[in-house]
Amino acid sequence: MLNRIITFIFIFFIFLLIATAIFFKFTKKPLSNMVPTEDVKGIQTVQGKVFNVSSTTSIITIIHENSEIALITTPETKIFDDTNILITAKDLRKGFKVTATGEQSSENTLTTEEIKIDKMPNIVVFSPTNLEDVGKSFLISGIARVFENKLSIMLTNSRTNTVLIKKTIDAKSPDTGKFVDFEYLTKIGNASLNDQDPLVLEVYSNSPKDGEKINYVSLNLIFRK
Repeated sequence: MLNRIITFIFIFFIFLLIATAIFFKFTKKPLSNMVPTEDVKGIQTVQGKVFNVSSTTSIITIIHENSEIALITTPETKIFDDTNILITAKDLRKGFKVTATGEQSSENTLTTEEIKIDKMPNIVVFSPTNLEDVGKSFLISGIARVFENKLSIMLTNSRTNTVLIKKTIDAKSPDTGKFVDFEYLTKIGNASLNDQDPLVLEVYSNSPKDGEKINYVSLNLIFRK
């Protein structure tokens, strides 16, 4: 009798191991940087910053925890701005912070049901990036949505507390209140700079009420001869 019980337990244990292996083989494991949505099987939620918006493939690439995640949009995908107004994928811009919900279709790929903009800064600087090495001439580029389409650029040498560049530029836009690309080629000129001098780049707009700096972006740069 005891031998039969032991045999039964052994067979049951083997069956349990086989069933567990089959379960994990055919069950899709959520990505480590995606969070399962409660009570909805197979639905994942991921947050990140928009890195690229493709106009031809309907794919939005975001960066989350140093990983690229492809968000596939379909005609059924709903996209909302930070005030919950329905928008289109072409309104998404690099630098926006978003939360996407959908079904994981492959590794680091999400077929989206909804994309919500969490933060839509009025000024986003693409280049240079924080702690980047720069010379006496470098390009400042990004997007802006500011009052009268005017924004200010200031470059300061932190070591000497000297303002190297202070300039107001026009971010020309055909529509008021819309984001527009901007570019400005800096030329420091004959300013005295040492190799590895710390520089601070400030990009901002001025308040129409009191002239105070608003929509402020600050980047630390390193001068290289």
